[in-house]
This record gives sequence, structure tokens and C-alpha cells, in this order.
Amino acid sequence: MRRLINVERELRYVKEVISSLMDKQDQLLMENTALKLRVAECEKVSAINQKLKEEILEIKKQNGVLKTTCQNYESSLKSLQAKVQGAPPELKFYDAPVPTNVSPSQICYK
Repeated sequence: MRRLINVERELRYVKEVISSLMDKQDQLLMENTALKLRVAECEKVSAINQKLKEEILEIKKQNGVLKTTCQNYESSLKSLQAKVQGAPPELKFYDAPVPTNVSPSQICYK
């Protein structure tokens, strides 16, 4: 009789353990599903970030080209200003003076 009671106790214990394990499995499956969704979202964000990095690099390249062009314009403007300032009075344009208070960078972006 004692043996039967012990077997019944063990059986109840095994059922409880199995039930607990199944609950834990369900919980882990839900967590896994949630994590898979987060991974998919992170991959989307990562792809967007990669595209943005590529666009930023392209903009930086274009900005470098524009800076060089602007510097060339500034150099040309300074050269022209020097020529105008050094020209004889009869060749100077008195009705349209060369602006001296305007920086070359303002001219490049208009």
C-alpha cells in the first residue's frame, strides 16, 4: 500500500513538472515570436540606415565638388576685383561698382 501511495505521489509530481515545462515552453515560444518580430524590424531599420549612409556619402562627395567650384569662383572673383581695382580710371565702371563688402561665399550660394 505504501508503495502505491509513493507511486501516486511521484506520478502527481511528474504531471506537475510536465505541466510546468509545457507552460514554460509556451512562454518561450511567445518570447521567441516577439524576438523574431523585433529582429525583422531591426533588419528593416538597418537597411534604411545603410541607404542613408550611402546617400550621406554621395552628398559629401557632391559637397566636396561644390566647395572646389566655389573656391574656384572665389579665386576668379578676387582676380577680377584686383584687375578692376588696378585698372586705369577711364576703364573703371563707376555706374556699377564691384561690391567690396560682399564675401565670396555669399556670391557662390546665390
